[in-house]
Amino acid sequence: MKKEKYISDRISFFDHGSNTTIVVSTAIDRWKESLLLFWILCWSASGCYLLYELLAVNNEQEMQIGLFIFISFWFYFEYRIVRVFLWRKWGMELISVDEAELSYKRAIGKYGKSSRYYFDQMEPFEVRKPSAKSLSVNIEDSFWFLGGERVQFSYKNKVISFGRQLSFEDANKLVKLIRKQEILHQKRLEQTTLKSEKQ
Repeated sequence: MKKEKYISDRISFFDHGSNTTIVVSTAIDRWKESLLLFWILCWSASGCYLLYELLAVNNEQEMQIGLFIFISFWFYFEYRIVRVFLWRKWGMELISVDEAELSYKRAIGKYGKSSRYYFDQMEPFEVRKPSAKSLSVNIEDSFWFLGGERVQFSYKNKVISFGRQLSFEDANKLVKLIRKQEILHQKRLEQTTLKSEKQ
């Protein structure tokens, strides 16, 4: 029985025969996960207090308008940090490769939308090498941030990016794995076609 293989701490793959599934993990250290949860609890508690103040009958109208605007900002950041926590807790990037196409999905648990891209319509992969001195890159690599895609390619005049917060080395390993599996499945298809023609 074939087992799941790892090419790095965050990247694993499984060869199903007809296609290969690649998983890019989003897991972080437990203390970072706990810190995110603590952040959510504190932020939620402050939001509940703001809502209580908003609904208090003795507040002036101007005060209520100010609180309503502030709560709008609070709700936006609450939504953002909850998304980050769910992504870190149950999220993953799923890549499926066969002889003709690459399928990509950002999933939280079983939920996520899959997109398909045909190799013959794709431009070559590019790996972004982050600058250690770049402030934007340091923010992208933070555990409370969603983003920091390292691998990209052009497809029908659109830029498709994936490999969130991978190191430069891991991103290159990922690209090599995708290409290797594509060639492997193409060879398998050719062999199957030859066998069927001989029969």
